Amino acid sequence: MQDTLGILGHDCTTLGGNSGSPVISLDQGGVVGLHFAGTYGVGNSAVRVSTLKGLLDQTVTTVPAAAVQAPAFQDPTHDAKYFRGRDGYDPGFLRVVDVPLPTLPAHLDLARPSDGTDDRPHELRYQHFGVLYSLAQKSPAIAALNIDGAKTRRIKRSNSRWWKDLRIPADRQLGRDDYSDPEIDRGHMVRRAATNWGRDLRIAKRANRDTFHYTVASPQHMGLNRSRSSVAGSGRLHHGKYAHLWFPRQCVYRPDLHR
Repeated sequence: MQDTLGILGHDCTTLGGNSGSPVISLDQGGVVGLHFAGTYGVGNSAVRVSTLKGLLDQTVTTVPAAAVQAPAFQDPTHDAKYFRGRDGYDPGFLRVVDVPLPTLPAHLDLARPSDGTDDRPHELRYQHFGVLYSLAQKSPAIAALNIDGAKTRRIKRSNSRWWKDLRIPADRQLGRDDYSDPEIDRGHMVRRAATNWGRDLRIAKRANRDTFHYTVASPQHMGLNRSRSSVAGSGRLHHGKYAHLWFPRQCVYRPDLHR
């Protein structure tokens, strides 16, 4: 065993990947270094224990600072001013017969939006559709949508941000953290593409954006929400390519399941 400038030369048997292995002196009965390099059949090198101790003595001991918690995620919001000009669901949309919103059981504890009207105090009014929201269930009890297929505008989905609607208490709405399970989707209670109509593209885009509020979504398993064979996934009646030829005007109800 040779000692040169803090490096030990030794003749221990080593293999590739042995760097960092202790070199033990049988004469001294202890570790004398840590192996770090060698050439088979020629020689090996190790760092002396005394060298390692010297390096460790030069290090500065620090006390870790208290962990700083990142602020909790806050879902973006829209207040009542954002929704000015929204007429919501129109019961007379078919022109030949009125289709009013249904009366729902009292135990659902329907929300009263801050901009509710005397004749429809519980309706969250959006562009082309309205929602009756259950505070007890923290989800829509029913959504009602008007569709004019002759004025359909094709808008590609690009928005992945969802908003809370501050016309009702934010703490009575689900948020991003409630959808952390990858198998649970934010299931639109009105089909996004079905709202995309209007006399001009601006109105259709406004309706499209309105569907991205937590008050318009209900937790749905991905197998249901993404299935084209289900009513939830396909929207066959109100989203078929030629739907407007048979149903120029439609009123579509979408209830959620509640006890």
